[in-house]
Amino acid sequence: MVRAGEDSGVARLLVNVPLDEHGDATAGHPAVAFMRDFARREKDVVFGHASPIVGQIDGETQLERALHRYTEQTVPERGQRLRGYSWITLVPRVLAERLGGLGQLRASGAFPVVEELPGGTAWLQAAGSWQEYAGNQAAVDRVFETLRPVLLPGMPSRGFRAGNRSPWEPPAELIPYVLSPRDAAAFGAAAPREG
Repeated sequence: MVRAGEDSGVARLLVNVPLDEHGDATAGHPAVAFMRDFARREKDVVFGHASPIVGQIDGETQLERALHRYTEQTVPERGQRLRGYSWITLVPRVLAERLGGLGQLRASGAFPVVEELPGGTAWLQAAGSWQEYAGNQAAVDRVFETLRPVLLPGMPSRGFRAGNRSPWEPPAELIPYVLSPRDAAAFGAAAPREG
């Protein structure tokens, strides 16, 4: 467990979710259970996701990496855009409302588990395990379609970005699909609200 970013006024809790010997992690994994318990105690969770992809820098999401965006750029947008998505995604109340609320998120069919946490944060779980999600492009695309109005805009790409960052290249044999290869803005994503 690592705490990062407290000097910016926004604390980030980073918890490693290691894969088991079968290359999987379930929603019952102790690290995921810790994340859920922690989120249930907080009243202002603005984002969260569970992903066992290693090599991320300071809690960087796969979407941030694929869009060549830095967490320093995206964290201040927390009330306007969702920094990423995965098999488990935490969406703050303000963005959940823009998506139609918990009822609409349940009705989307993208998330078998939709739970309201304190402060109105939505705990969205797209599958019972990482492998059920990451190995299923249809499941990834359903999550993208549901969350796209509040996702960071841009076409995900593989490759390098300026600085000392490594390429976004999850191991293909372990993680065949983790993002939808589409631009959220190209699909009519809502513009961020001012103020």
